[in-house]
Amino acid sequence: MRKIKEAAESAIALINADSLIVDPDALAERARVKGAVNEIKTTASKMLKIGSNQVLWFEPTFSTLYLAPLEVSHLLRENLFTKTPVIATSATLSVGNSFAAIAKSFGIDPLEASQDESSESGGDIDPENLVSLDVGSPFDFASQGALYLPRDLPEPTRDGPSPQAWLS
Repeated sequence: MRKIKEAAESAIALINADSLIVDPDALAERARVKGAVNEIKTTASKMLKIGSNQVLWFEPTFSTLYLAPLEVSHLLRENLFTKTPVIATSATLSVGNSFAAIAKSFGIDPLEASQDESSESGGDIDPENLVSLDVGSPFDFASQGALYLPRDLPEPTRDGPSPQAWLS
């Protein structure tokens, strides 16, 4: 991956060094190629920095490689919830008649916010502004849902799959 990044950097340097092009179509094509090569460089750089808080996967349908964070609460808090009012709707926002889990995953945990009153960063969310409403569901889980579990499924462990899970 490092060699791909270095090759992309070299290609961008060569593209930038060619200042003799004056034809508008050639300039547009050069800008398109530079953008594509820059995307390769950016992707290679990100792949070199993959941490345990990110997931990488390949989608063969579109020959696309994806890199995404596993934890997005801080991104949602910084870039969405502190900037504009948000209405989140879903059939699965509450767990056991509580919105605490989804609020925490959104980065707007009201308990954490009320305990940390000392932060003056301006990015805080006032817990008084968090309003949640469960309007129920017409779905009859008992008669419309089904849960299938393999009989030989190993017991889950706190630290991820058990050794037996990898062997089966």
